[in-house]
Amino acid sequence: MKKHIIYALTTPDTGQIRYIGYSSNPDKRFKRHLKDKSNTHKAHWIQSLKKQGLTPGLLLLEECKVDNWQERERAWIAHYRKQGLPLTNGTEGGEGLCNPTQEVRDAISRGKRGKAARKTFQHTPETREAISKAKQGVTHSDTHKANLSKAHAKNSYVLLSPEGVQHFTNNLKTFALEHGLTVASLSRVVKGEYKHHKGWTGHKLAA
Repeated sequence: MKKHIIYALTTPDTGQIRYIGYSSNPDKRFKRHLKDKSNTHKAHWIQSLKKQGLTPGLLLLEECKVDNWQERERAWIAHYRKQGLPLTNGTEGGEGLCNPTQEVRDAISRGKRGKAARKTFQHTPETREAISKAKQGVTHSDTHKANLSKAHAKNSYVLLSPEGVQHFTNNLKTFALEHGLTVASLSRVVKGEYKHHKGWTGHKLAA
């Protein structure tokens, strides 16, 4: 069965969430993000990381239903903006330009000079209710709580697979066993003693 995932892109050093998105294939979408060179805040952020030899992390937030992923994506974006996180999203999420940021609105305005403006998008009552609930606080799933703990734990590590997908963990032994890696070798990689282990690289996150 096709999955519908709300995911986040995070900073490689602290695990701070910088972008919220939706995809039925997060790993494939992540690779597309890395190649994105469009004139957007998100693309500029990712390209600036790549110039430093870094890539963002991929954090899975929630698996949702096909008929409500737009509302859930908007709810997550509203939740993290309420917390003051500097998200690079240009809109509130969902299909189309739903309440774009001022930066995006200015760009659209410049592109539409001399043209008739399109009709303003209006949220459905269901969407407004979902966003309202998000602003009052989001109830995290056990999986999401575990992912956030990994991203912010004192002894947390970020590991990059040979395919370029970033993972967070606070237990190297368990992670190594789950991915067919040698614990001792992986430990030396995150300490900087080895450049890689079976194509995997990584480091310890700053406390």
